[in-house]
Amino acid sequence: MVSGTLSQNGVQYSGSWTQSVTGANMVLQTPSGDQATLGTTHLGTYARYVIAGTYELMYEFSGGSFQIPYNTMADLGCYGVP
Repeated sequence: MVSGTLSQNGVQYSGSWTQSVTGANMVLQTPSGDQATLGTTHLGTYARYVIAGTYELMYEFSGGSFQIPYNTMADLGCYGVP
């Protein structure tokens, strides 16, 4: 189980945000392209059972206002699950 809070520049996303206002999914992706969504920024937290391994953490824009960067799938770097 991996769990935690989602933040940007050290500021936690507010749970009061709604999907209709702004939001993005945080997605784990394997080298072969398999994906597991960790959570969404409008909830501010994530909890998911994930097979141990190394993944790329992806930011996937999921709709709403265009006040945040519109990245279809931006690579945020490597994420290891023990």
